[in-house]
Amino acid sequence: MQSIIDKWASAVAEVASKAFEVSASISNHSDILGDARESFIRDVLSKFLPATVHVGTGQIVDAGGNTSKQIDVVIYRKDFPILRSFGNADVYLVEGVLATIEVKSTLDKAKLTEALDNGRSVKDLRIQTLRASVDQFCQHSFGKSFDDLDLPEINSLSTWLLPPHYVFAYRGYTEKQAHLLAKHVDAWTSGFPPEESDETDVADANQPTPDPAASTGSLTHADIHPQVVRVADTESPFAIGEWATHDLGARLERVKLIAAGAIDAKDPSVLPHVIATQGAVGVLNLNNVLGLTDDRFAFGVRSEQNPLRVLISHLLTTIFERMGWHQLGASGIQYALGEYSRLTSLSDSAWQGCVENYFGIRDAKQLLADRVTSRPDDQQGEQ
Repeated sequence: MQSIIDKWASAVAEVASKAFEVSASISNHSDILGDARESFIRDVLSKFLPATVHVGTGQIVDAGGNTSKQIDVVIYRKDFPILRSFGNADVYLVEGVLATIEVKSTLDKAKLTEALDNGRSVKDLRIQTLRASVDQFCQHSFGKSFDDLDLPEINSLSTWLLPPHYVFAYRGYTEKQAHLLAKHVDAWTSGFPPEESDETDVADANQPTPDPAASTGSLTHADIHPQVVRVADTESPFAIGEWATHDLGARLERVKLIAAGAIDAKDPSVLPHVIATQGAVGVLNLNNVLGLTDDRFAFGVRSEQNPLRVLISHLLTTIFERMGWHQLGASGIQYALGEYSRLTSLSDSAWQGCVENYFGIRDAKQLLADRVTSRPDDQQGEQ
């Protein structure tokens, strides 16, 4: 059964899509992108975001002076300062960012790459935190101090600390092209572009969906220092998967290029949490939340009649989590508002996995929840 917010999100998504089509029909081509962003904020975000957040556009910075690329939509805490500019694009401190969204009128392979690159630029920023608080979180989530974390655990921690990224487009990959979305996300992450004979894009409509094959591994590591710093690193190529149309010999040559730093491969921590386009949706699959039969994959894609509802429900949960849970007065009793936006239809057999999670990136907050819920049984076992 759908949650109440899931049902509401479906209705809002349908109205927003029709409103954009009307707007696009009377706009010239140069205005459509601006219309897409404005329509998304007006017809979608303004319908459910709380008054305690600010929605803007601009760049995100860290204390070290590193700056992201221009981000279409920045959802930001109002209790953090904004560095205002004289135009529409402002500058935001990364610690105050709740989420970022890239909004496109049409999503094809080139626009998808642009959106993924923009999101990655935020993931390369450095979060400043108090060391003691990080150690406490690590003890609760991983059962060890920060200094004892291995690389998969460090990457998992950085994924939780940095703001989630979303990609939305009114048009683009259709329900018959979900396999293309999976292939293009996989190619961007692995650094292995598709073979020339396989250079397909969303313009190639009505293609049969192939059986999903193994995808490629990941390279980028994260390193978090006492201030919690995420630093990219390319040491060696990992698992070499292959799409059915790929030549293994050619892929091995690409592995050599990766080892030499000539191909940019990324780990799953830089992927968007949700990609929602015309008829397909992609969701980050840490801890195998999608229930894939093969749990190696860090991202899942499927055909979806109403992709925006998935983004809205996921984003709402993100806002709840990153703003902090509401509580009953000073009692300390917290409300579990995430139950309102829980997506009941995520775990099914329709997902196609891509982006092999070779490095074992996991959802740190889920690890924390699992440890908390398992403690009573553990304690009984110890007695």
